[in-house]
Amino acid sequence: MNLPNFREIYRESRTEEEEKRIKNNSFYKFISFIALSLVFVHVRNKNFNIQT
Repeated sequence: MNLPNFREIYRESRTEEEEKRIKNNSFYKFISFIALSLVFVHVRNKNFNIQT
């Protein structure tokens, strides 16, 4: 059974500008998640005097 390439179908339903905006948005959300995670770890370690 040969399944359709859903990623290609999804990509074809959007314009180049929409695709670029979605990629940039997801990239910035990922970077924000990593940055906030690092901040939380730093604050937790500082509050509990845990040495890393």
